[in-house]
Amino acid sequence: MGSINVLYVSGFSTYRGPLRDTVFYTMKNALKENVETVFSLNLTNYIKIPFKKLLELYSKFTKYSTVLFMKLREVEYLFKSKNYKFITYKLLEKFSNLKYVIVEHEKGVFVRTRKTTVDRLFGEVRYVDLRGSNDAWIS
Repeated sequence: MGSINVLYVSGFSTYRGPLRDTVFYTMKNALKENVETVFSLNLTNYIKIPFKKLLELYSKFTKYSTVLFMKLREVEYLFKSKNYKFITYKLLEKFSNLKYVIVEHEKGVFVRTRKTTVDRLFGEVRYVDLRGSNDAWIS
């Protein structure tokens, strides 16, 4: 890993092998070398993976992440709940390596660490081009 401080992983890169295997290997090594690893779920509507398999897949990658980023719709789909504040608490409880769990919701962003929470509202945003916007925003 050398001089890398942060590794960003888009959930999209975890859907198909052999890329998925390469990304997983890289994440495991990053964690061993104390590289902060951001995992953005990036759950898209056109990925057709059975629900149980998707949950197992995300758990596997979250295990090697220090930061987890999700949109509220992804929280709702995966956990069948809109209670993102509780879900972020449970995720930190389950995955000892996680330092931050971030949820982008309708009005802003919620960040939970083991010691604190922050819930901030967004200002007015005017969208111009949404392709890749989630990856760019979290990066």
